[in-house]
Amino acid sequence: MESVLKVSGNQKSDILVVSFAGHDVMFGGTPKLEFVNNFAFEFVNFFAKHFSDIDQHFYIDKNKTSYHKGIDGKTNCVEETVTFLKNEIQNYKKVIFIGVSSGGYAAILFGSLLNVSQVIAFIPQTIRRDKKIDEKYRDVSPFINDTTQYHLYGNLSILDKNDPHHISHCERISHHRNVFVNTIERFNLKQLRESGKLLTMLNNIIRDPPSIALIPA
Repeated sequence: MESVLKVSGNQKSDILVVSFAGHDVMFGGTPKLEFVNNFAFEFVNFFAKHFSDIDQHFYIDKNKTSYHKGIDGKTNCVEETVTFLKNEIQNYKKVIFIGVSSGGYAAILFGSLLNVSQVIAFIPQTIRRDKKIDEKYRDVSPFINDTTQYHLYGNLSILDKNDPHHISHCERISHHRNVFVNTIERFNLKQLRESGKLLTMLNNIIRDPPSIALIPA
């Protein structure tokens, strides 16, 4: 399975959406195309349907190290990935990094290091507890910049503060003026998608000028 998927080979838009998959991307050795947890590839169909006019890149972390060991076949560490992504996004006027869970961590980290336009992160980790990662990038807090607009979506139903999806991961960087935390009582990405709320929110971020994009009531 490839680690990179580009929906459009040649640039056709001034806008680029870059999606980072979380760790749970395989099921019995097969890409989980119909599973919500596989945010990157599951969302190929979603973006193809609703954002076909916008360029889209999708990445998978085969090493399951929150991209600390790079993108398989392309890079081997965070610094190399930053250089690789910088080249990939350089011709776009607006770049949005998006991800769920560890993919959300990657979207925040790389979005911060590259000063992209916006970051969308669902139930993200903002500090990693893994043992085999680059200590320099364990915590995203030092890398939050003043120009990227961060849209974080946290789950209020998780009470265990040791859970990697606890709302505290969002709250610990919420003091930045350009970080917007939207809390959801019980986060379910599939329900948000099927209800149309996810599309409304993404439209407000991707197509419209920067704004605080809340999940519709």
